[in-house]
Amino acid sequence: MSTMAPPILSLGPLAAYLTAQGLLACSRRPRLVAGALDHLFLAFGLGALLGYGPVGSVLLGALSRSSESTPHLAWIAFLTTIALVFAGSSRRRLILYNLDPVRAQAAVRDALAQLPGAFSPTLLGFEDRAVGRGLRLKSSPMFRTCELEAFGRRADELIEALAGPLRDRLEQDRSPPRWPVAALWFVLATATVGVPLGWRSAERSPAQPPTTVIQGSQADPSRPG
Repeated sequence: MSTMAPPILSLGPLAAYLTAQGLLACSRRPRLVAGALDHLFLAFGLGALLGYGPVGSVLLGALSRSSESTPHLAWIAFLTTIALVFAGSSRRRLILYNLDPVRAQAAVRDALAQLPGAFSPTLLGFEDRAVGRGLRLKSSPMFRTCELEAFGRRADELIEALAGPLRDRLEQDRSPPRWPVAALWFVLATATVGVPLGWRSAERSPAQPPTTVIQGSQADPSRPG
């Protein structure tokens, strides 16, 4: 296998995830992504890095010096277990892209108005105190993302019922692309793969020592004239 293949296989998924974030930042329309799908894509990007990349190699070397495949298989099983544990809670989440916190809160409020119940705004989001359920909103003004997490009774049903009205409500919103944020994601994606590949390429082509050129036209002083 080529020496370029390991960094591509271990870092390529993470670079793809960062590129997708950059493409989302280039869009004028808000995007609604299911929490489980977002979690799966992130696990895909980080899993190869932690399982087969330099990070996983360093951790395995620190934990076990055995050359057998058993420690590596145990490490992969551990990462898979962690991903599955967090996948359970991701079903109660929705991710909003390309929407500032104020407009995201307004869109969620309008979508909740179409659902049964009386949702009141709180410091962290919205809550229906009579039923004992609600939504927590975590926004990032810089990246224009908002994470919605349902809690309380029948939280899974709440997030599923909210997805349709919220997606329809987002059709009314448009925002200019965030080119600086998109450029940041693209630079990170390029550096994720480009830097290791450049390092490997430099290792494969070491500098050649200078050669001495002997000119045949010079006279040999030891030869008689």
